[in-house]
This record gives sequence, C-alpha cells and structure tokens, in this order.
Amino acid sequence: MKQEAVFAFNSEMIEAQVEDELLVQKNHTKLIEAATELFSKHGYHATTIRQIVKHSGIGIGSIYQYVTNKEEILVLILEYILKRYEYQLHSGIDSTLNPKDKLIAGIDHYYRIIDQEYEKVILAYVSSKSLSKKYREYIKELELKTNKIYEDILQEGVNEGVFKSSINVSLVAYDIIILGHMWGLKQWYFRSRMSIDEYIDEQQAHIRRMISVE
Repeated sequence: MKQEAVFAFNSEMIEAQVEDELLVQKNHTKLIEAATELFSKHGYHATTIRQIVKHSGIGIGSIYQYVTNKEEILVLILEYILKRYEYQLHSGIDSTLNPKDKLIAGIDHYYRIIDQEYEKVILAYVSSKSLSKKYREYIKELELKTNKIYEDILQEGVNEGVFKSSINVSLVAYDIIILGHMWGLKQWYFRSRMSIDEYIDEQQAHIRRMISVE
C-alpha cells in the first residue's frame, strides 16, 4: 500500500485578494482549523467571524483579503475535506493493483482520513444545509468525485469477474462511504470499543463478503 501523500489545499471556490498562493494556502488552512474547532464547540450559527479570526491568529485587518464572510469559511472546511478524500484516494491507490486490493487500499485510506478529520466530517453533516444553493451544488459535485473512485474500482471488479455482477455499483460505493462516515459520526461509541485498525479490518471484511464472488 502506498504511503499517504502530502495534501496541499487550494480552494477553487473561495477567491482571495492576495497573489501569494502559499500565503493564501497557509491562511486558509489557519481559518479552516480555527473554525472547525469553534463550529464544533459552539455551533456554526453561534460562532462569529471575529472569534474565528482571533483563534486563527490572522490579523482582523487582513481577514477580508482571504474570505468575505463566515459562509465562505464553512465552504473552505467542506471543500478541504472532500478534496483531501479525492486527492489521497487517487495518490494512495496503486493503479497496478487488482480490483480487490484497490478497494481494500481505498477503504483504508478513506477511513483513516475520517479518523483524523472526524470533526470536519460531523460539520459536513450538521452545517452543510446552512450553505447557499451555489455552494451546496459545488459541494455535491466534489462528493460525487469521491464516489466515482469507488464506482470505477467496483465496476472494474465486476468486469473482471471478481465482484458479483448483481451488485449495484453506485449503492455499494455509497455503502463504503457511509460506513466510513459512521466512524466519524459515532466515534464517541466506537473509540471505546475498538481501534481504527480493527474498525477498518471489520468493514473491509464485511464489504468483501457482500460483493465478492465466492
């Protein structure tokens, strides 16, 4: 299995008024981490942009060079986690592997990201409904890109006869994703009962039983 690739986040949706891309990346990341902590603790609506700025360490006078409002910070969080999924699945799955091993690698990478970023996963469920329509549609597009990675692997396995021809590829792809999210959404329950390694092993075995040709 490939080592986890280093992910450098650049927003395609939130445009900064600063030309230095590394500085934008650095300060967007500061906002993402500060806002994730505050939104998780106080809720999206109860958190002010001033609180986020103070917690991030970015000067209040320069904040509007990077975002224009609190909604854009929420978009950054959701865009970050979805792009990280896509990037690290693409970079972490060896294209020379057979479909079964690709799927195992994909589940491992995806679930470990969720383990690391579970607060952002929870925010995606709780706060995405607060976004305006154009941002919701953008977030949906990013989500579908992750889905397609799994759909392509599953379809490859069906074509090669290692996965059941009767499976609904789109549905199974979402099953895999939702089982990963379950670790993030219910981590208070699972962490006291098993490690992330054990959870991944159990879910990989469950998915293999569901789709593999005996």
